[in-house]
Amino acid sequence: MENITFKMIDIFSEENKNLATLSAIQKQQLIYCADLYFGEEEAAQIDMNNIGNLFSEEEERWFEAHFYHVIDEDTKEIIFDFWCYNADSGTLFVHNSIDYAGFEMIQFSIDLIETNEFNEKYPENFEEILDKAFREPKTK
Repeated sequence: MENITFKMIDIFSEENKNLATLSAIQKQQLIYCADLYFGEEEAAQIDMNNIGNLFSEEEERWFEAHFYHVIDEDTKEIIFDFWCYNADSGTLFVHNSIDYAGFEMIQFSIDLIETNEFNEKYPENFEEILDKAFREPKTK
């Protein structure tokens, strides 16, 4: 489980005019990310019926959010969805779900924040494996 890659899927922003293409699950993931990033109280003040409100520069929110698939290269399985926002923050979810994987990127470092049923099967040093895979992408 040490052969992990992050595959960039898309960069979502008002400027890219692609927010309408977000799936229902992706929107729910972003709402969860907002709760973590802004705190539940501040996030509750954002009208999430329009996901574009998360990307409001006037309100000092996110300029863009990068969406990745995290792939186990040994099995070719997509294991996580990863959202990176404001360049130095991010959240991992079990692929194509709203299940929080317990890993977050804080100030450019991916860390295990919460042990849960979605990450307990991974090796003890998995946060280091993820962090290295994100920081040092493999070249083909």
